[in-house]
Amino acid sequence: MDSKSNRSTTYEVCIDSKETWNTVRLSRPKVDWFHSVWSRVAIPKHAIPTWLFVLNRNPTLDRVTSWGLDVEPICLLCGATEESRNHLFFECPYSKSIWEALTQKLLLPTAVLFAWSSVLARLSSASTTSIQHLALIQGWQTTIYEIWKEQNRRYHEGLSLPFSAVFQKILKVVYLKSTALRNRGSKLGEPLLLCWSNR
Repeated sequence: MDSKSNRSTTYEVCIDSKETWNTVRLSRPKVDWFHSVWSRVAIPKHAIPTWLFVLNRNPTLDRVTSWGLDVEPICLLCGATEESRNHLFFECPYSKSIWEALTQKLLLPTAVLFAWSSVLARLSSASTTSIQHLALIQGWQTTIYEIWKEQNRRYHEGLSLPFSAVFQKILKVVYLKSTALRNRGSKLGEPLLLCWSNR
């Protein structure tokens, strides 16, 4: 090697973040409920708790007691049965009333599904292009969020709202989300607004 040479070797490294992510993550097949949770009309702060409920990972009272904590497992919404995900959505008379009112608002058939697995199966199997279906997903996620919020309000603050007040909050949220979609130029905004408008 010539000692007078001042050559240095330069390396250029190109990192593709998508390729890196696909290399390091555990790859699994898409689940049936993917579009029901990660919908294009979803509100992110509603999609995350919905996802956790689909996985049955939220701390419902049945789960909390199974961890050995000394809590009363009775549903805080109806006071009649042990609280579980399936009970909260939509076997509980309180949440069932909200879900029924929401599906009636969307003019869905009267044979509404109330069992968690049936609701999730219906949402996962229906056409994702139907505006009514997208509105149902939006309403379902907002209902889950608001019912969970009401359960937490009762547990932590000792305060409660009647189901009609929670239902009105749900309608306000989905209406505002649909308005925001319209104002951003989304072609889904106006049709969703029509679904949620007073009929």
